[in-house]
Amino acid sequence: MQQLAKSLALSHSRQTEFAVFDEKGAMFVNIEDTSEIVKFDTKKLAVLARWPIAPGEEASGLAIDRKHTVCSLPARTKRWPS
Repeated sequence: MQQLAKSLALSHSRQTEFAVFDEKGAMFVNIEDTSEIVKFDTKKLAVLARWPIAPGEEASGLAIDRKHTVCSLPARTKRWPS
């Protein structure tokens, strides 16, 4: 039986959705309710960076180009009144 050794609070949120790994020790996670991407070190369990996805909201996926360490995130935006 496996046990959880450590955990990391990514935000005050409980709405983490998608995660991708760069295969160099970093993980990128989409936090839905704060509309941001969080990068953390998987070995040290430390947050390295946070990026807002504004003006996007409600992300619907997360992908990574590992060669260039670029994340791609489709999201909705608010429509402006005509």
